[in-house]
Amino acid sequence: MSPLANLVGMQYRIDHIENLKADVFDLITFPPLKIKGNVDDFDWRPFERIYVGDDGDVEMLAPPFQVLQANLEIQNLEDKMEEMAGAPKEAMGFRTPGEKTKYEVQRLENASARIFQSKIAQFEEYFEEPVINAKLELGRRLMPPTQTIGIFDDEYKARIFLDLTANDITGAGRIRPIAARHFAERAEKVQNINAFFQSALGQDEEMKMHFSTVKLAEMFEELLEVEDYDLVTPYIRISERQEAQKQHNAIEEQTQVETLTPSGLSEDDFDGEDILSEQAAF
Repeated sequence: MSPLANLVGMQYRIDHIENLKADVFDLITFPPLKIKGNVDDFDWRPFERIYVGDDGDVEMLAPPFQVLQANLEIQNLEDKMEEMAGAPKEAMGFRTPGEKTKYEVQRLENASARIFQSKIAQFEEYFEEPVINAKLELGRRLMPPTQTIGIFDDEYKARIFLDLTANDITGAGRIRPIAARHFAERAEKVQNINAFFQSALGQDEEMKMHFSTVKLAEMFEELLEVEDYDLVTPYIRISERQEAQKQHNAIEEQTQVETLTPSGLSEDDFDGEDILSEQAAF
C-alpha cells in the first residue's frame, strides 16, 4: 500500500468526523425538544412563551459537549497525513520551534508563498491558457482577409502600422501563459545562486576557478530580464577602467599645467633697465 493510498483513506476518515461534528453543532444550535402532556403550539425562538397544561412540560435534549473534542482527533490525523506524505510544515513556510540559522530562515521565506504560487499556476494552466487559445482560434476564424494593426517601434520611437492576415497568426503548438511561474522560478534560482556563493563551498577558491564569470554574467542578465539594456559585454569593465584612467590622467595633467602657468604679468614684475636691455638686444 502506497503512502497516497493511506492519505486517501485518512481523508475519508476526516470527512466522516467533520460531518459528525457538523451534525453535533446543528443539534446544539437547534436541539430536539421533548414535549410531555398538553402543550400549546409555539415557535422555538428567544423569549418565546410556552403554555403548558397541568401535566405538560417541554424539555430540551442537548447532546453531550464532549463530542466537540473531535477537533483533536482531526488534528492528529492531519499531522499524521503530513508525515506520511513527507510534507513538513517548513515546506509551506510555517516556522517550527527552535532557533533558526540564516539559511533556514531564507528557506522558510521562500516556501511561504509556495501554496500561493501553486494556485497561480493552476489558474494559468486551467483557466487562462484555454481562454487565450480559444480567443486566438476565434479571432483566426472571424478575422477579415487583411487586418491593419498599430504597434510601437522601440527603435524609432514611433507608431507603425502593419497588415496582418490569418496565416500570420497560425502556427503549430499552443500559447501558454507562464508569466507568474516564469517569474517565481527565476527569482528562486537567483536566490539559490546567491546562497551558494555566500556559503563556505561557494567561497572556496578551488571551487570558484571552475565557474565562468562571463557565463554567470550572461545567466544573470537572462534571469533578471535586462537583455534589452545590453549590459553584459565580456571584460567591458577593463576597457571602461582604461578609458576612465585616461580621462583622469588628462584632467590631472591639465590641472598641473594650469597650476604652474602664471596668471599674468604686472608693471612691478620688471623695471625699466630690464625693458631697455631687452629692446637693445632685439
